Amino acid sequence: MNTLSAFPLPINRRRLLLLFAWLLVPGISTAAETQLVIHPAPPGEMIFANYQVTINGQPAPVRRAIQNDGRVNDDNWDLDYGDYGFVSFDFAGGPVELRIESRTSLDRGLVQPASAGLKPRFAAPNVAFITITRPGQFSFEPNGPFSPLLIFANPPDQDVPAANAPGVVYFGPGLHHPPGGIIELTDNQTLYLDGGAVVQAGLRVQGRNITIRGRGVLDGSLWTWRHGPRPGNSNEHDPQGRILERGFMNTIRHSSGVRVEGITVLGAWEWTFYLENSAKISFNNVKIVGGKNINDDGIDPTNSRDITVRNCFIRTADDCFALKGHRFEDGPVERMLVENCVLWSESQRIVLLGHESRAPAMRDITFRNLDVIHFGPNIGFALQPGEEMKLENITFENIRLNADGYVGVMNPAHVIDITPLVNEFMERKVPGHVDHITFRNLSVTGPERRKRIIRVAGIDESHSSRNVTFENVAVFGEPATRNASFVELGPNADGITFKR
Repeated sequence: MNTLSAFPLPINRRRLLLLFAWLLVPGISTAAETQLVIHPAPPGEMIFANYQVTINGQPAPVRRAIQNDGRVNDDNWDLDYGDYGFVSFDFAGGPVELRIESRTSLDRGLVQPASAGLKPRFAAPNVAFITITRPGQFSFEPNGPFSPLLIFANPPDQDVPAANAPGVVYFGPGLHHPPGGIIELTDNQTLYLDGGAVVQAGLRVQGRNITIRGRGVLDGSLWTWRHGPRPGNSNEHDPQGRILERGFMNTIRHSSGVRVEGITVLGAWEWTFYLENSAKISFNNVKIVGGKNINDDGIDPTNSRDITVRNCFIRTADDCFALKGHRFEDGPVERMLVENCVLWSESQRIVLLGHESRAPAMRDITFRNLDVIHFGPNIGFALQPGEEMKLENITFENIRLNADGYVGVMNPAHVIDITPLVNEFMERKVPGHVDHITFRNLSVTGPERRKRIIRVAGIDESHSSRNVTFENVAVFGEPATRNASFVELGPNADGITFKR
């Protein structure tokens, strides 16, 4: 059969040349038609020299992320995974091929999450190739969690606003130092970060219909733990008694209709995104590149409602998500959806609900289709309400956790801990309530072989854990059952169900 007869006619000259190239030259394919944008690093940006990367033959800068900031000496935080790199680009229309070279060996490397199905190829012990066919966030790991290369493959950035458009705060390519280290946004404003922009600042958002987007980097690396810039005095309160300024990197306060899309947030000095008394907040394709210091939580909705988090990457030293309350009067945390995300907590929890919180309830919350590529020694999912909080109608489903060891000394090693509690952060020294919690299709895999515990307990008959279902849950291949060695059911735990 003639090769050309397999293609519909007419065939133009360009397609014919591409066809001959594909037949005669190995490695040339439809990738020649890929739309590819590689985001440059401005002069002065931190570069991670461990890796040299090209994408479809074009050089790509590898930015540096600090892990375990040496300027902060905390004896309780003993992690040392090493600094790491990340590369960011947009593409569409075909696959891209990354060529990764290092002065050290790469040929034991793999790509996380495993569910992505990406298999590196090795041309030499120190040269790897990875082909990516769809947008996503990936971690190339020659040595497990130590100094990986994060790969942020974005869809094209469309409908870019004009720099001088009304209501637009625009940062073009370059390294930027906004006055005071804080950008303030209010009603109907858009903050746009060009892919070549690194903006060394945090955000204060308060208003309606606000957008934060682009492919640039919001960078907190200049500042040490709890010493970032702030626009006001931490002792000031509003007329309702709320603290006006808590010092977190990015605060969304008393707001509605806020979208955060596409940007990378690097090196938060404390909580990365703090949502206070807000509603209708969405995150999409946001990359949180943390681990610089403790208390760098990823996204913390506090007395807030109607929140969606999709297609995001979150690496933190502390909790990836901590749902909290600061004032009972500001209402519950409710109607939240987190899906299709890649998560990594170095020392604390993937999800924390109810701990250290003043809110009447946390309810109608779903976490689904998550890849936890590493999690540390504390608890994967902690449900710990206090102060009479009702923690109810919470679902975790289709979650894959990779456990591959831990470099620190703390070792409680829980996968799930469900129990009301009382701690030193509470005003009302009473526990809370747990009701209707579901874990479905959750698996813990990986080379680690420590005992990873699932624990459910109540405090007393009035503060119990009730109606908790584990459906198709397994830890290192062993199904979770009432009699499994890693399952601990304490007193006042009622209606606990295991299904396969």
